[in-house]
Amino acid sequence: MDEKMSDDELIDMALECYISGYTGKPLVEQTRSLLDRRQRRDADAPNRELYRAAAIREYEHNDDVEFDREPLVSEGADPGAWVQGWIWVPDEHVVWPEQEEG
Repeated sequence: MDEKMSDDELIDMALECYISGYTGKPLVEQTRSLLDRRQRRDADAPNRELYRAAAIREYEHNDDVEFDREPLVSEGADPGAWVQGWIWVPDEHVVWPEQEEG
């Protein structure tokens, strides 16, 4: 199955097969693909948890950045990782279309 499909897309496709009563090869392939992907992801879990903890410790203390309970972590070729966080942007920092015209 397509590695570019998200877990949610794989689950949706498997559920559609299940609901329709189809239990053939595509359903089995979808389920195996999802389980394989989750096993690979879970194998990296210790490092992801360390990066999450470091991001929260270093950046969340002043409310400039907030993190979900389990933010996405993407390790790269350089030493370190990207950890998904949220920043608040107040309305006064936005250049609204009607402001650009005037």
